[in-house]
Amino acid sequence: MDRPHTHKSHTNLSAIFSRLNGEGWRRALKAAGIATLAFLLSFVLAQPFSFSAGTLMSNSDTKDFNLTDFYNIIADSRPVRALDDKIVIVDIDNTSRDDVTDIIEMLSVMNPAAVGIDVTFNEPHADDSRLLHAIENCPDLVLAVGLCAMPGQKDTFMVDDYSFFYNTHHDIITHGAVNLPSKSDGSTIRDFPVIFQGQFGKTISPFAVALARKADAGAVRLLESRGNKTETIDFPSRTFNVIPWQELPDRPAEVEGKVVVVGAMNEIGDMHRTPVSDKMSGVMIHAYAISTILNGNYYTVAASWLNLGLAFLLCFLLAMASLSLRVQIKGLVLRMVQVLVLYLIIRIGYSMFVDHRVIIDFSFSLLMLTFALFACDVWIGSSYIFQNLFTHFKNRGRSNAAHNRHTT
Repeated sequence: MDRPHTHKSHTNLSAIFSRLNGEGWRRALKAAGIATLAFLLSFVLAQPFSFSAGTLMSNSDTKDFNLTDFYNIIADSRPVRALDDKIVIVDIDNTSRDDVTDIIEMLSVMNPAAVGIDVTFNEPHADDSRLLHAIENCPDLVLAVGLCAMPGQKDTFMVDDYSFFYNTHHDIITHGAVNLPSKSDGSTIRDFPVIFQGQFGKTISPFAVALARKADAGAVRLLESRGNKTETIDFPSRTFNVIPWQELPDRPAEVEGKVVVVGAMNEIGDMHRTPVSDKMSGVMIHAYAISTILNGNYYTVAASWLNLGLAFLLCFLLAMASLSLRVQIKGLVLRMVQVLVLYLIIRIGYSMFVDHRVIIDFSFSLLMLTFALFACDVWIGSSYIFQNLFTHFKNRGRSNAAHNRHTT
């Protein structure tokens, strides 16, 4: 006698679950629509800022900021700093050509692992014989050259800035290109090139790579095996031993077995913006790049589809929460959740960058989450307007039909 009652309860529960399931799917579709709307809003608003939400915090003069710059700044401000004992910089501010010759002669007998001269001798002098002799007899030497793009071939380069003896000595002296990848003048230097493509299928080694190869060929083979055109420079919490050129004769022990980079630390024309400094000399940037190679401190960059997919998923979940919550303080709760998720994204991104050397571009996630609740309001408001318009025209159609029947 209890079976009909049980059957009725079972039927009611099925109907309730069916209704809930249908509502769930409708909410999911609405949330997907809201996430798509937030994606479109973020896409349109990100265009002037080159897809970087961090640009909103950058200097308006440069318009060049990446979220990883923020991570670099925080990591570099930590009190603990590591001295790289593989690299030494010899500062040659206020030197003459004879002084540079003296420096090369001294270094040639101090047993460095490699010597890089970030200087070009554009014009010959009458008494250059000693300079040429010093260059020819300095072991594991790399001289600097500058490149320019071939006309009509953006990714093919030719030597443009070089020493006067380049054509007669380029087969017996190693040269490295000192060009640094940047979007435009004044933009931030974050990466170093792995190789430059030259004319007729030839390649040109970057200055940092050529020097690293002299010191540790295996480290460069690892770099090349990664197959990237550029690599992110490991900037944070690292420092180098800088020796003024006048003190070099008294400090030979600090040079032995090290990669020595010779260049001007304060030359105005060779200062660049980096994530950790508004003004950093080219020779210092080369030292950071060499350090990245020799220590194998490479970053893994997450695929762009993963960044966009994660941004869409987070926005979808926030939209689902907005559609599902039924509390009086819904707006406050949602905004607290929004702020919490934004904070967690920044913390996770920082941890992945500093602790695991993984670069996840959360810029789009930050933008989409910022516009998620706005997209919810736009979606709900638009739905209300369209529903009212539809009801209005539907009622008007019925009224006209009734009027026509009455007239007939």
